[in-house]
Amino acid sequence: MTTLAAAAIIHGDPVSLDSSEPIRSEVVQRIQAEYMEMPGLRLTLSQAARLIGVNAHESERALSDLIECGFLRRDQNGVYRRRPCPRCS
Repeated sequence: MTTLAAAAIIHGDPVSLDSSEPIRSEVVQRIQAEYMEMPGLRLTLSQAARLIGVNAHESERALSDLIECGFLRRDQNGVYRRRPCPRCS
């Protein structure tokens, strides 16, 4: 299987997310697009999975990728939200 690189945009800067599965890259991009389109969006794991139309495992992997690259954070209640832009504060 060919490795796909998904480009994530964090505060306007591209960040490379390597994925060995095309569907994972697509899920990462779709979740990121939702957060960029709706500032203040807050989703639980199950809500994100339903919104994107994937199972909880795929959603969790994509959300973890977005946390790892600094685009999202997860609070103590398990809610995922976009990290604030340091250049916008």
